[in-house]
Amino acid sequence: MNPSLQPQEETLSILNYRREIEDICQERYGLTFCGGLMEHGQQLLGDPLQRTVQAWAAPRRGYLFLRDISVVMVYQYAGVLDNGLSFHELEYRNPSKTTPGDLMCALRALGATDAIIQSHTRMSGAHGPRDHWAAIGCLNWPSEGQYRFRLVFPSQSMAENVYANFRRHAAGPELDLVPPSMKLLPLRGLCWDNPSATFFHPQAPSAATLVDTKVRIGRLPPLTTTDDILAALRGSHLPTPDVDITGDGYATLTFDTPAPVAFLWSASGPHGDTRLYIRDIAVHLHILTGRPRLSAAHVQSAFRSRIFTVIRDYIFPCIPNEEMQHGFQRDRTVQDAVVLTSLLLERAERRQEEL
Repeated sequence: MNPSLQPQEETLSILNYRREIEDICQERYGLTFCGGLMEHGQQLLGDPLQRTVQAWAAPRRGYLFLRDISVVMVYQYAGVLDNGLSFHELEYRNPSKTTPGDLMCALRALGATDAIIQSHTRMSGAHGPRDHWAAIGCLNWPSEGQYRFRLVFPSQSMAENVYANFRRHAAGPELDLVPPSMKLLPLRGLCWDNPSATFFHPQAPSAATLVDTKVRIGRLPPLTTTDDILAALRGSHLPTPDVDITGDGYATLTFDTPAPVAFLWSASGPHGDTRLYIRDIAVHLHILTGRPRLSAAHVQSAFRSRIFTVIRDYIFPCIPNEEMQHGFQRDRTVQDAVVLTSLLLERAERRQEEL
């Protein structure tokens, strides 16, 4: 519920308007909900009994006017694997503002017949942070310097078709109606299978066989091409994989069977004897997780923060050598943490302690 439109003399929540919201949904859209609208924190969650075009159209505007307040109306948060909504959606990012009409023209050029703007679960902007924005708010107010929201499509196949066409557009030639600053991405947690042009969740049991045929490599040298990657693999006598350069400095290799992936991991993985070089630059192998890979700086910062909290609270009292203590305090590096962790493990093993 939009807090800026609440009466100043009283504090209301959306729960006060449950009956009115149910009535207006039935009168305007013909929607009724299984068991009525249920409390979900400070939100109301309903499962429509009608699976019709009205149910699709209801959240299009993004809000309901109710007396002197407005109520944001959106689909359930898509980050739930078993509700299937994630596969219907794409992430939209654009540093430049666009109009609803121009956005729909761009999406139709990419193969969509319709789409609904879906707010993230937590947004911040000119009007302060809130759980959801209405569709027009997503288009009008940038969040973290960009216009960011989700686009919901009527079907998974349409979302996949739009994303496949966008990738072709990004690789060139460009489509005139698609703004050059606009980006479309799968939802966080999903991966793209380039050979079949479909989304999949790498942690879903149904995707286990597919994941076994893939390996992610990076970071790639600038301007790396598919031919560069295939040339690097040629000496391994492996079958030719599908190469999907994702644009973030990484590429996903997809083979027909899991055997080549297993060979690559044994030869060039963390415990392998050889490195994979692309244009004389060593690259690393990564498993598919569906999550954006954190930068080295983020990983080191998080690791240092955690390990040195443990050192400060539990370890320093046990280390008699003041020089070692001060040294670790002055130079907080990952290497220091590794050395100290090894010492602690040896000490715990000698004393038969649980670390």
